[in-house]
Amino acid sequence: MLKTTVRALLLASSLAVAAGTTSRAAELATPARVVTHHHTSIGGRTVDYDAVGEPIVIETADGQPEASLYSFSYLRTDAPAAADRPVIFLFNGGPGCSSVYLHMSGLGPRRVVTGAGPDQPAQPPFKVEDSAFSVLDVADLVFVDPVTTGFSRPLGAAKPEDFFGVTEDARAMSQFVERWLSLHGRWNSPKYLLGESYGTVRAAVMTKELMGSVTTGQFHGVALNGVILIGQAMDMSQTADNADNDLSYQLDLPTMAAVAWYHHRAGAGRTLDEVLADARAFAGGDYARALEAGDGLAPAEGQRLAARLSELIGLPAPFIAANNLRVSSAVFRDALLKDQGLVVSSTDGRFTAPAKTVAGPTVVVDIAAVKFDTAVIAALNQDMRAGLGVSPEAAYLPVNFEADFKWKWGSDPFYLNVAPYLGEAMRENPGFRAMFAMGEYDLTTPMAAAERVITHSGLAPGRVTRRYYAAGHMAYMGDAQARALADDVRAFVKSSPP
Repeated sequence: MLKTTVRALLLASSLAVAAGTTSRAAELATPARVVTHHHTSIGGRTVDYDAVGEPIVIETADGQPEASLYSFSYLRTDAPAAADRPVIFLFNGGPGCSSVYLHMSGLGPRRVVTGAGPDQPAQPPFKVEDSAFSVLDVADLVFVDPVTTGFSRPLGAAKPEDFFGVTEDARAMSQFVERWLSLHGRWNSPKYLLGESYGTVRAAVMTKELMGSVTTGQFHGVALNGVILIGQAMDMSQTADNADNDLSYQLDLPTMAAVAWYHHRAGAGRTLDEVLADARAFAGGDYARALEAGDGLAPAEGQRLAARLSELIGLPAPFIAANNLRVSSAVFRDALLKDQGLVVSSTDGRFTAPAKTVAGPTVVVDIAAVKFDTAVIAALNQDMRAGLGVSPEAAYLPVNFEADFKWKWGSDPFYLNVAPYLGEAMRENPGFRAMFAMGEYDLTTPMAAAERVITHSGLAPGRVTRRYYAAGHMAYMGDAQARALADDVRAFVKSSPP
């Protein structure tokens, strides 16, 4: 069973709003293909596009229908050489999450207005508008839901559990990509995968599957141009919150310092960049040596380091010393604002909730997720029925918790690491690139963990783009963040390999 902090990472901002069970979802009819025509304004220019909602059937090795994966594609119609335009396949994480979050949060042509961050409302009515932050001007977008989420369903003799696994999920999603390219005549388009949270695990395994390093006996032969990774979770050994994992304390430290600075508990009179520079230097220096020393650390040195940690993360030095210098992110979230009766969000440390409403550090439902999820789920359900013509009888499942609890990891998830698949892709394809999008207040997948993945997975430094956002796990939460992420994705797709 996964520990709660890892499960929060995997749920990727899900909450207890799943409409029915997986067995119920399997009984519901998949909506038919719908095409509607629209226009929007991006960067001051009008963009005409088709919105296509469609089911795509994938098959077993012996040609039997296995599942119907439903997607929403946004295809620009007023651009020349449409067959050569870049296309981005987007998905969230979970592993039991639909793509609703990325879909309605700025990268698509429509978005829900969520405000600037922690003060956003969590109840309707929510404003839905054309997105000035979409990247549809430079790339066509395909938001696809894994089997048992959204409108995607098993078919025939297939069971939901047949898709609950690292390899099984990537195989199904890779076959979807192949079928979509054929149906839309886009085999020669530049192709990108964009995943968030567990979706970054999915993107790495799909890269291996699509580019030819097959694990299931199927050869797709799909050349990818790159991946875009938001809140990367590819090496879980770096984010697993357990007492034996000293590395996780080092990697959590810069983000904890950022959160303490945001809440005015540390770093008074300093900029966030200055605070982060100090935290990174300490984490890789004195702190790393102290953790490595273990029980051999001299008591006086332990007291000195506890005082230094207190200056960085805002907790009392005696408390830190009593925890043997090892303050997990869960303990930090409970302790930072305890004197105010508040607990800090795991997905976005800027958010807080009254501690009395939270059942300790093992809580899965997160206040940042609650506020954000209610908005995007309402927005998609309203928009796809009123604007895209999807049948009102069809039930869209934003989250399937059963997938999380029954997921087949292939090994202990604490030690799952698929990041080297991207290093392999860069060795095989000299044009393959990766962009890492990191939230400075993300306590679920901390930015230092992504930084370590970048330097320890065989990636070519010149083909890696790093971007940081004043946000949490969902780097696009808020207008400024959504604009910054869209600008960075647009520049990444438009740039050429070195």
